[in-house]
Amino acid sequence: NNQKTVKTTRVTCSSGALTCWVLPVKATSVTFPSMTKQVDDFAKAAADSFGLSETMAKKYVGTFGAMSKSFGYSESAAYDMATALTGLTGDVASFYNLSQEEAYTKLKSVFTGETESLKELGVVMTQSALDQYALANGFGKTTNKMTEQEKVALRLQFVQNQLSAASGDFARMLETYTKPGVCHFQIYIP
Repeated sequence: NNQKTVKTTRVTCSSGALTCWVLPVKATSVTFPSMTKQVDDFAKAAADSFGLSETMAKKYVGTFGAMSKSFGYSESAAYDMATALTGLTGDVASFYNLSQEEAYTKLKSVFTGETESLKELGVVMTQSALDQYALANGFGKTTNKMTEQEKVALRLQFVQNQLSAASGDFARMLETYTKPGVCHFQIYIP
């Protein structure tokens, strides 16, 4: 039997919302066929950890995971990269006061090598900067000697390092503003 089972969930909503919700589930179940529980658990925790709705977390994990796998990463390695970038998406959006979509688009540069959008975050990812970082951080060679997969790993580590101040920002902000005596506010997570 060569039929594949696709995880579906019955929802009652407008067709636009249905499409928006079902597609991330399909993308993650195809990208991570043996890790759907881990993806579901990560996505459910994303609101408290990163300010991302479950739907958006699945969308980002699915896309980042598919991009990782297209560079030859295993399902497990792709999951690790995808969840790291998805969490960073929420934190970058919080730290820089950007929309989550804008932060997500900027962080896709880890895979594409595009550098302009990252400059707006203070990340100057030039060839020279990457080569210097690679040699100083155990990669053992410069980018002109790396495979595309190695370049993705280098760019991910470089971007995470450059954005370390943003990492964990949503959780810090949430903790600060929910302490007793501090003005409370409501957070809308689409």
